[in-house]
Amino acid sequence: MIEGFAYLGRSMPKEDYEKLLELAKADKHGVFVPTHPIYKKGELVGYFSIGQQYAPIVFAWLSTKDLKARESLSLVNMVENHVYLNGAQHICFPIPKESPFYELMESLGYKSAGDYTFFVKQL
Repeated sequence: MIEGFAYLGRSMPKEDYEKLLELAKADKHGVFVPTHPIYKKGELVGYFSIGQQYAPIVFAWLSTKDLKARESLSLVNMVENHVYLNGAQHICFPIPKESPFYELMESLGYKSAGDYTFFVKQL
């Protein structure tokens, strides 16, 4: 890893999951099935959750305190490439209206699929 740059982990260790819940909650964000933790300088600063193969739904939390806009955009691009290289033809990012990304999504090539209320149930 390049010193000081944010990077994706390959799995979500249980101890990081517990910490992630606390960090995201402090930033008024939820955590939904995290698959790839994001670290910067060895510290947990976010996550991505990459779902099904054809059009994966990707959830994310990116620390507004620890990551600069350019780093966040680079991480989104990294996940887009990860999803594409695994054979997906589309990618879906549910973005809350309060997110700093909300206003940027169309300029990043995303189209709105409409407004929905998202429900999650842990089984």
